[in-house]
Amino acid sequence: MPTISFLVLIILPITAATSAAAPKASALTALTNCRAIAENEARLACYDAAAAELDTAANKKDILVLDREDVRETRRSLFGFALPRVPLFGARDDNEEKVEDIEEITAKIRGARSLGYGKWQIVLEDGATWSTTEAVARREPKGGSTVVIRRKSMGSYMMKIDGDQGVRAKRDG
Repeated sequence: MPTISFLVLIILPITAATSAAAPKASALTALTNCRAIAENEARLACYDAAAAELDTAANKKDILVLDREDVRETRRSLFGFALPRVPLFGARDDNEEKVEDIEEITAKIRGARSLGYGKWQIVLEDGATWSTTEAVARREPKGGSTVVIRRKSMGSYMMKIDGDQGVRAKRDG
């Protein structure tokens, strides 16, 4: 069985994050509190009850458990959006491991439509929609083309289609 070295528990609904560490969900707290019970049978009963509570919370979507790869995929799918400062999206205090920032994505174009004046709305294979905010200089974007989108200063993004000259772009959806 593979070892999971990093888990994130999300308590829904997500509220505004503060600089203080996020509180543990009561179901997780109940599980970790079982470790303090010295007597084996009582500790096992505590773990059984706490595991059932945690399972119920997960089934009701009150708690969401993600491994590191799930976090990476979520962050990648949200590339281009302004994200709230919660631990899932990379905010942390000094005692927590920081999730790496995504500075660039490479994807294939599913489709594109003209917005006029040389500007294009481009849909990537993962469904993300981007629009160029300036005219594409050379050729029109086509399905199957490779696009590289890089984060630039002050919240802007630069898009290169099939290695052509970069144009500014913004995330639509």
